[in-house]
Amino acid sequence: MPVAIHPSPERSPSKIKLLDVEEVLSKLSLPEKVSLLSGKDNWHTRDIPKFNIPSLRLSDGPNGCRGTKFFEGVPAACFPCATGLASTWDVELVSEVGVALGDECRAKGVHVLLAPTVNMLRTPLNGRGFESFSEDPLLSGHLAGGFIRGCQSTGVAATLKHLVCNDQETQRYSISAEVDERSLREIYLKPFEIAIRESNPWLVMTSYNRVNGKHASETGELITDLLRKEWGYEGMVVSDWHGTYSTDEAIQAGLDLEMPGPSIIRGPALLRMVTCGKVKESEIDERARQVLKLVNRLIPSGILSNGEENENPTPAIGVMRQSAADAVVLLKNNRKILPLPKTGKRIAVIGPNASRAQIFGGGSAALRPTYTVSPLDGIKAAVGDGAEVLYARGCDAHKLTPLIGEELINSKGQAGFDITFYNDPPSSSSRIPIHQLTTTNSNMFFNDNLPEELNRACYATVNATFTPPRSGIYEFGVGALGVSDLYVDDVLLIDNSTSPLPGELFYGKGSREETNTIHLQEGTTYKIRVEYASPSASTSFVGPLALSSRGGLRFGGYLKLSPEEHIREAIELAGSVDYVVLVAGLNAEFETEGFDRQTLSLPSPTLNLIESILSVRPDAVVCLQSGTPLELPFLDRCDTMLHFFYNGNETGNGLAEILFGRTNPSGKLPFTIPKKLGDCRSHKTLESFPGVDGKVHYEEGVFVGYRQFVSHGPQAAFPFGHGLSYTTFQYAQPASAHPSLNLSSTSSIEISCIVRNTGPTQGREIVQLYVCPPIIEGVDRPKRELKGFKKTSLIPPSGEEKVTLQLNREAFAYWSIANHRWEVQKGIYQVLLGSSSEDIHGRFDITIEEDFSF
Repeated sequence: MPVAIHPSPERSPSKIKLLDVEEVLSKLSLPEKVSLLSGKDNWHTRDIPKFNIPSLRLSDGPNGCRGTKFFEGVPAACFPCATGLASTWDVELVSEVGVALGDECRAKGVHVLLAPTVNMLRTPLNGRGFESFSEDPLLSGHLAGGFIRGCQSTGVAATLKHLVCNDQETQRYSISAEVDERSLREIYLKPFEIAIRESNPWLVMTSYNRVNGKHASETGELITDLLRKEWGYEGMVVSDWHGTYSTDEAIQAGLDLEMPGPSIIRGPALLRMVTCGKVKESEIDERARQVLKLVNRLIPSGILSNGEENENPTPAIGVMRQSAADAVVLLKNNRKILPLPKTGKRIAVIGPNASRAQIFGGGSAALRPTYTVSPLDGIKAAVGDGAEVLYARGCDAHKLTPLIGEELINSKGQAGFDITFYNDPPSSSSRIPIHQLTTTNSNMFFNDNLPEELNRACYATVNATFTPPRSGIYEFGVGALGVSDLYVDDVLLIDNSTSPLPGELFYGKGSREETNTIHLQEGTTYKIRVEYASPSASTSFVGPLALSSRGGLRFGGYLKLSPEEHIREAIELAGSVDYVVLVAGLNAEFETEGFDRQTLSLPSPTLNLIESILSVRPDAVVCLQSGTPLELPFLDRCDTMLHFFYNGNETGNGLAEILFGRTNPSGKLPFTIPKKLGDCRSHKTLESFPGVDGKVHYEEGVFVGYRQFVSHGPQAAFPFGHGLSYTTFQYAQPASAHPSLNLSSTSSIEISCIVRNTGPTQGREIVQLYVCPPIIEGVDRPKRELKGFKKTSLIPPSGEEKVTLQLNREAFAYWSIANHRWEVQKGIYQVLLGSSSEDIHGRFDITIEEDFSF
């Protein structure tokens, strides 16, 4: 579908009062100019009312607009994660998602959306990998361009991030990516270059890490020389949150805005640098000029400064559902079991990811969704009364105790719990409630949305009741950014306040979760209470707590069946039905900002469940959910498999659309799924991942992802670009209008082919174009690289569509380290058209007659 361009609200020119940037600069005092170069708070830039300079509001994130509140924020629409969007290979659809997210921002008074991310999936263990699009720079760059164009058509600024090599979470603030110049240019910088050229994002965000020894946020060769001078970028450059590490170096490198505020690095420290001559006032002027230019770009949007945050009254549910369905990849369908019938059958839905909607990854992607649809919900809705749907969990595969908030009952008899905040401890006789609310989310980050009169040294009490639906052993868990205890019927069950241990909660600043079990009786109502104290109200925690914060609290609970009980229930159910749909994978606890995954494997209980079900039902439909690749040791024993992502509010409906054939799958993998982690060159040594002595060496060079597998092997479990359909396609008449030519800076080559639907169902195909270079002495190039792609429209059975692609000089070039430029060598280049990096349907040669460089 074409992107719907949403112009800014029409306003008469007399009402649009833009700043005269140079005049304002001339009137600002030095302290006022410096004040513009850092945030006012977590999510706002500084305003200067006397010069009519408004404050701008920024917000995460990559799959939805959270707004300014982590804790009990305004509900938001959630769209598929970036790898999910990338699996659609659909620039127009991603543009529609950008438009929808721009509208979400407008409802929350947000001027700047902190997305998209185009860092490379160098390693499948990257904890934040789901926020990036792909392992390929061309696919990433074009999808990011579509996202940015859509978002900025609504008058909301997009932020291209993170420049550059933010490719792991381990030691993310300090790790130095040791990468050669050619790999940096061809792989890691290329998606930024493409997106900037195609869409002109109004902001670029620097990364946390160092690049070849120097922090990106203070590297002038990246920000000034490359981004601004070579690429001609005219927008603003902002640091990642707490990613500014210097005063004079960052200013001179070209970093315009330090976020968040109040400033740590700038402010008085920067004024001192001017006083002692390490920073020139003209350099301050240039940074302030970029901030004011961004303000001018956003004034016409009509979004008020410090406006009220509201839920979007007209969310793009259609776009959410289409993107959730299109972001499903059919990996295997050997028995042609899919699509499933909607009527007359008994369907078992089994697995830990079936009943609980996993709609986003952890960290910046997290938000309070307007609603969620789990796979079980989606399947039940799809069949209605036409089929019987039965469910068994099958195993426990969580990293932390499952959240329990929705299973509790608050004082009003509704789902959830009451939480009351105090400035005094429970032992105080004059304890007065400062703030009270009810919620269903038992994972609470208290860094915002609480009254100012609540001290940093504060306390909270959670109260609720719980009536078990089934007798048995229940496990509860509690942890905090602070200290916490959990009581059942006023009896202490978990003490996590006396000697709490450092853990991974709350971006690694919180405690380890502590757990304990208790036998509960079906139908009996129990009182659940949690006592919490913030970091600065506690003296018992010696870990890496943020003492200036009000902290955070997380607690959970669930019926703890033995693995044997789980498997027995699942196998008994699987043997009694016509079809088995097994839904398993990861969640936001495994894939999250702040930590990399430790293994490519699924949790061992999940693997045991899959193996057990396949042993009795080899026809089971295995649906795997994750944002990045998974190891698949059961692959040879599974005939029907699909992969879906953290696909937003409509995750369950999107999956059901594919399972029952309402939508013919057209998604293709945006990454390679290796057979095992050791097959990836980026994991050959500790030096290459996660790094040694503060450095991670990109030893694989340009052989990232499929470039390695097609050039050097080994065979992957599933290749980059792979994805099946319920129909079949034939490629006919692949051709080039110029089999032999000289390229110039403006010339391009037109490549075309006819795609015919030779199967029984209407469907869409993604044509992938790869270029194989000639052998060049002294230059080790991948055997093939993606240089173009196009998704067809919906082609009916026996129908066809002509697909035309353009190749310019960049499709044949490599970066010369010796000459510091792009070079094209004369010779015969093979052009491949295929449905994946391994499944090639047509090929022909193009001869480049002369060497040239640019």
